[in-house]
Amino acid sequence: MFRAGYPDDLRLPFELQRRLDTNVTGAAEFLRAMQRGYITDMTGPLIKHAVVGNCRRIVASSAQVEIRTDVFYLDNAMHNGASGGPIVDASGKAIGIITERAMTSASQKDAPSLCVPSGATVGISLHAVASLREFVHARKGGARS
Repeated sequence: MFRAGYPDDLRLPFELQRRLDTNVTGAAEFLRAMQRGYITDMTGPLIKHAVVGNCRRIVASSAQVEIRTDVFYLDNAMHNGASGGPIVDASGKAIGIITERAMTSASQKDAPSLCVPSGATVGISLHAVASLREFVHARKGGARS
């Protein structure tokens, strides 16, 4: 599986301009090059490889609709801002959507509800989209597309 998204945490790797001694030979040229190239290049989508560690089928239903989807637990964390990005298989076919970073409890006496990122990502399959499309078409009395 591969996942892609636009991370919002690019600030940390590039805080070096605050730490760089501008009196060092070549520092000013380096910082100008960072603004023109490196930072610009790094603001594109971040693509990561992951293995599905767990997959569960979820079914939510009411009198009007039944939505089925698979929830993937992927073994590699994505960054904040990647939610909504695609999950694709090795052939490049989209099979899911990133929903969130997996969290785990780190509760302590003074912070019983403390949670931290677990280093994994949660995503859902595209089955939910198909179920919703069928529901909308059925409500409109239209044919499935």
